[in-house]
Amino acid sequence: MKIDKRVTAPASGRRCRVCGSEALERIRESSLPDVLTDETFRISSAEYGHTGAIDRCGTCGFHQCTDMTDVLRY
Repeated sequence: MKIDKRVTAPASGRRCRVCGSEALERIRESSLPDVLTDETFRISSAEYGHTGAIDRCGTCGFHQCTDMTDVLRY
């Protein structure tokens, strides 16, 4: 399966998945390619170790990929 754009959260604002706070700080930018495929998430592929952007919640400290909302299809 090939998707032409990254899977992103709605533009209305990101919230912490644990506490619901909007106090998120981007601590790592995405290292994923622009086009995601099943291969992107294969543990034994050359893409292993790449992640979506990671945010840290300033309220509860939880680290999360808030831009990636639907990766189960891979």
